[in-house]
Amino acid sequence: MLRDLARYVRPHRGRVALALVLAVGTSALALPNIDLLGNIVYQITRRDADYAQVMPSVERMLWILHGLIALRQLVSFVRDFTITRLNESIQFQVRLDLFRHLTELSPSFYERRLTGGILAQMLRDAGAVNAFIMAVVVSPLVDVLTFLACVSYAIWVSPSLFAAVAALIPFYVIVFKLTNGRMMFWAKRGRDEFEAMTGHLTERLTGMQEVQLFNAVGRETEKFGGILERFRSVNVRTSLWQGLAMASSALLNAVGPLLVLWMSVRLIRDGRMNVGEFMKFYALLGMLYAPVSRFIEVNSIYRMNVPSLAKVLGFFATPSEVTDRPGATPLPAVRGEVEIDHVDFAYGGGPPTGKLALPVFRGLSFRISPGEKVGIVGPSGCGKSTVIKLLARFVDARSGAVRIDGRDVRDVTLSSLRDAVGVVSQVPFIFKASIRENILYGRPGASFEEVVAAAKAANIHEEILGFPGGYESDAGERGAMLSGGQRQRVAIARVLLRDPRILLLDEATSALDTESERLVQQAVDRLAEGKTCLIVAHRLSTLTTCDRIVVLDEGRVVEEGPMQALLDRGGLFARLWRMQTEAHVARPPDGR
Repeated sequence: MLRDLARYVRPHRGRVALALVLAVGTSALALPNIDLLGNIVYQITRRDADYAQVMPSVERMLWILHGLIALRQLVSFVRDFTITRLNESIQFQVRLDLFRHLTELSPSFYERRLTGGILAQMLRDAGAVNAFIMAVVVSPLVDVLTFLACVSYAIWVSPSLFAAVAALIPFYVIVFKLTNGRMMFWAKRGRDEFEAMTGHLTERLTGMQEVQLFNAVGRETEKFGGILERFRSVNVRTSLWQGLAMASSALLNAVGPLLVLWMSVRLIRDGRMNVGEFMKFYALLGMLYAPVSRFIEVNSIYRMNVPSLAKVLGFFATPSEVTDRPGATPLPAVRGEVEIDHVDFAYGGGPPTGKLALPVFRGLSFRISPGEKVGIVGPSGCGKSTVIKLLARFVDARSGAVRIDGRDVRDVTLSSLRDAVGVVSQVPFIFKASIRENILYGRPGASFEEVVAAAKAANIHEEILGFPGGYESDAGERGAMLSGGQRQRVAIARVLLRDPRILLLDEATSALDTESERLVQQAVDRLAEGKTCLIVAHRLSTLTTCDRIVVLDEGRVVEEGPMQALLDRGGLFARLWRMQTEAHVARPPDGR
């Protein structure tokens, strides 16, 4: 764990060293203050003091004391500012690296995880790195040096008082032993419950329409109350053990001064100590006990943050299921030939999931020529959308190959592959940004005129102008301010602006009403002009313009050919067509 953190501390070695020097300096400046204070008290309380002679010396010491206090406060301010900058710099880099790693993980990772849990780790757990570094790097070294300096000074002032104070240190060790394991246990439980609560809350807020539609508000409130109760209970127990550690430490801190006061009265009475020495030792107690007391506090911080830190480092250790192979090269100018060659594929299985694999394809093979428009159909669950994922390389075939222009997609860089491929899904994602920014996402450097041209081609331009802010109108979270058809056409405009050579349309019109479907279909036809196009469709009437249709069933191609030929053959495609036409009282086109 420390080795993993070292790469975040290493770039800030100079700032860490400065923080250590300043922290040691702050503590070191306290000792002369204590010595001067004791000397001042001694000078004005001794029995044979001649105030006329003593006061000039006392005044000089007071001025020096004021100067040292001011200097210590200045050093303390610079120390705190340096540590704050160090904390923020490390936290910035951890969160940036975490986000970068998250963007490299495969979609399957997000299918297995709650979004709220990921957010918890980004926002809360990444901050734990700072506390951990302070707990294991800066504080221990400063406290050790401070403790050794205070011990040396205390022995010089009064060995007998130091012996009495040192007798309390084993009790600090006992407190540490009794509370350490419990704090660690409940901190981990608290971290898990927080992630569960955040994940549940994010999911329910996203699906609030369904919660209200099914009159589930009462049920969901009760369920969330149960989650909150578990979170509250764990936090109470965590606070209990943390509080016990702190309270025990505070009690020992209070016993020390009382013990010193009791012994000092007798030493002064017996003439073995003067009042100045008593003041020195009494003032020193805070510095002597602080490192020991802080050790318990730092240990508490350490134990509270280890579970969060483990989560963050676990994220970094999560490998992406799809990465660039060593030696992968960019895809050259794409002609648009697509080949699926004896592909076997299954979801799940293996050590990461601990589940049995769910077979999808067994020896799947078909080919699409450059510029050809091909439809993919088949019963539900036959793997139509998985073909899209294989071509976009969101998943990799277990055997066989997926090729573009004769090159295995695993042998080309992911960035060049995704530059060549455009995907429009059934439920496109629209960012909470302006409509213009959403379209520009396809090609950030495009001009506004190009954005407008893409919107016109996608049949959305006039509707955009109808919004109060036009292209600068906020699309809302997940495109909430747009209708389903508008979201689909904004997504098409985004792909049009990118202008890929290969188009993958995954049920792009299946969830739309008739008018929206007509507008989207026109936009799709413009989008597909001159490009290799693969269309996954449930609604078979949307495939009438396809050159060829590939029918999948039980992991294989069972039929292939023009629409009319498949209808005449009377196989699976014809049966699917009849089922839909009977349901919609439609008739097949003449086709070709």
